[in-house]
Amino acid sequence: MTFHRRCLVAAALAAVAVGAEAAVPCSADTVPADGLAQADIAVRCRGEWSLVWDFTDSANFNRAEVKTRLAADDIYGGRSTVSVYAVKDGKSTLVGRRDVTHGENMTGLRLTRNIEGEVRLVAGDNTPVGFDVPFAGIPGSLVFAGPEKRIVYKNVEMIPMVHDEPARFETEEQLTQYLAASKDSIEGVWEYQDRNMPAGKIVPGGSYELVVVLLPESDAYGIYYLRGGNIYADRWKMFMRKGTLTPTVFSGNFDLEWIDAARARKLSRENYATLTMDDALLTLSFPLLNTVMRFRRKL
Repeated sequence: MTFHRRCLVAAALAAVAVGAEAAVPCSADTVPADGLAQADIAVRCRGEWSLVWDFTDSANFNRAEVKTRLAADDIYGGRSTVSVYAVKDGKSTLVGRRDVTHGENMTGLRLTRNIEGEVRLVAGDNTPVGFDVPFAGIPGSLVFAGPEKRIVYKNVEMIPMVHDEPARFETEEQLTQYLAASKDSIEGVWEYQDRNMPAGKIVPGGSYELVVVLLPESDAYGIYYLRGGNIYADRWKMFMRKGTLTPTVFSGNFDLEWIDAARARKLSRENYATLTMDDALLTLSFPLLNTVMRFRRKL
């Protein structure tokens, strides 16, 4: 982290610190630049403290503030109040508040964001807070807790979305002009035709329209998204990379790498693709998932 970012973190901690103890700079974790596919953030601290996330500057972030109501002893557990605030343009809004119990003189928070984008915050003795918690996973934003000297345990896992390798086209007009001049029968625009997949086990990401073009200085082909996503559609933009076709020794047969709808994983193990019907039908096969998707040539 740069000195400037450390100063921002210190300033934010000073702004949200509870109790008389002054906040100190702490090590922050940065949300990956490609976006957040999943996150699991667990922290335990003594006394009164805050967890901050989606921090872009000292006027825009989310925080959970922990205040001790009753310290734990040999007979009774401790009690704390967890309050979640959303700070936007310097204005702090209470999102929700929950009293929790804990067995030691420290309170834990665990903030998770799963592959579907669902957010969960549990506190104390694993108690869900019971209200919706904002967690946008803004690329490049910071996650930190403090004051740092009160941290007993901290573990932050953030899984990035698959890095995008966009096509060299900026508009569909440029793509159309390129394909009009192409003599490669594999290149083209492919639209969804049908699928065969286990009901209830595999959920299709959408009725995709895809572009296949030869990669620069390579014998492999890039598969790019055009439109048609239904699940996680907000994670996809035109000409984002959806996969790769690598020719094998067999004509019309390719090794297939495929990026899932959530942009969380690259699937490649035993996947393959075939071109049939005079290069008019592209079949993508995922044997380990017992799934086949077929696309017909549009252009």
